[in-house]
Amino acid sequence: MTYPVVIFCYDRLDMISQTLASLGKNSLAKETPVYIFSDGAKGPLDKDNVDEVRRYIKTITGFHKVTIVERECNFGLAVNIVSGVSKILESYE
Repeated sequence: MTYPVVIFCYDRLDMISQTLASLGKNSLAKETPVYIFSDGAKGPLDKDNVDEVRRYIKTITGFHKVTIVERECNFGLAVNIVSGVSKILESYE
């Protein structure tokens, strides 16, 4: 059984692109489901960067399945992580 990879992102395109490029080099990438939780912008100043990250993550390939959860509002790091991990644990041991 291949376990999922869960990624939380916000507004740093450089970090998410480097992370996914590295994960894509893994020999089991094509068998691995990836779940990406994209937190909503805190305000108008962050919206462009969040939108840029969201455009990028929608282009991700090379994994068994990519599931993207876009938060409509800003959950904040802790709530986004707890909520996301809880959702994934409903489907995986």
